[in-house]
Amino acid sequence: MGLNDSTLHLNVPLTNLAVGYRPDHKKFLWNKLMPPMVVPNTSNIIRQIDRANLMTLPDIRSGAQGFMTEVALKMGADLNYRCIDYACEVVRDRRERANADIAIQYDEEMLFTGLTKVHGVCEKVVFTTLRDTANYAASNTVTLTGGDRWDQPKSPDSDPLGDILTGIELVLNQVGGGSGTVRVTMHALVWNQIKQHPNVLSRAPVHPTGGGIMTVAMFEEIIFGKKGDVNAIDGEVIITRNFFNTANEGAAESMSSFVGPDVLITYSEAPGLRSFGYGTAFMFAGTEEGIDFLDKSNPGGGVPLVVYSYPDPKRGVLGSDVDRIVGSVDFKVLNNKAGFLIKTVVDATNTALYGSFLSF
Repeated sequence: MGLNDSTLHLNVPLTNLAVGYRPDHKKFLWNKLMPPMVVPNTSNIIRQIDRANLMTLPDIRSGAQGFMTEVALKMGADLNYRCIDYACEVVRDRRERANADIAIQYDEEMLFTGLTKVHGVCEKVVFTTLRDTANYAASNTVTLTGGDRWDQPKSPDSDPLGDILTGIELVLNQVGGGSGTVRVTMHALVWNQIKQHPNVLSRAPVHPTGGGIMTVAMFEEIIFGKKGDVNAIDGEVIITRNFFNTANEGAAESMSSFVGPDVLITYSEAPGLRSFGYGTAFMFAGTEEGIDFLDKSNPGGGVPLVVYSYPDPKRGVLGSDVDRIVGSVDFKVLNNKAGFLIKTVVDATNTALYGSFLSF
């Protein structure tokens, strides 16, 4: 006589499988678009040399009596930074830890949740700054509408390649060429429109089947030049899919990307004397140790976030272990001429193409 399945087996959680979304913290862009600079104080003054004075050309013909025109440096208006503390606590309750299923990986997942929150907030602040026209020189922003947009491939006014090249050239002319890196940042859904655009495919190599193809590497060579060429630009195209939930906790989810339907063109230089890059993340930690404070294996440094861990016997019946994640930072635009913003390059309200991901 056969036995019922419910008699032979009682359902229990699997120990080798749990469903969970885990964003890659290394793919967050805030510390790349705003290179971090560790500072000794939460606020200070940044000196600035006047560019307009430096580039004037006086009459330096010497007079008959040997008198000569005197020239000197001129200081520009001082800038300043003031760090804001970003912090949250992860409370690892010892009773919860003991009771949690193995597949939950309680300690690791709790800390990962806290770090994701901090990275996400920093990402949102940086992209909100970069997408604000007020943070660019007056001639360094453009808003596309109607047939200008890149998801209107049949319109004669739709020209993604021309729009991007114009932005790059305006930035490079403002910084005098420079020795830094030009970064063109966009969402993957925007890139999907570019790589299928006839204006772009007309410059692409022909596939054996007869159709043109376009890859990010090919596009970089078109807009920056061939690597090794004396006139090539040091640049990269960054395609991002990072997103966050715009809804309140407990409400129906509404996922939107940080970059939205915009394209950012920024000139980046490592912070230092005579830096002329678009912006810097001034970060105060008050310590030299902590999770990911500075990644010694990374020549560009890591993300100066500090995690303090301490026991708290008063939280929970068995006590708790607390991880406090701290980042004190000012995301500061230092040179608004070193960036170019192209707004609404596609119609973000077209949910058939983009869902809600470009609506932020």
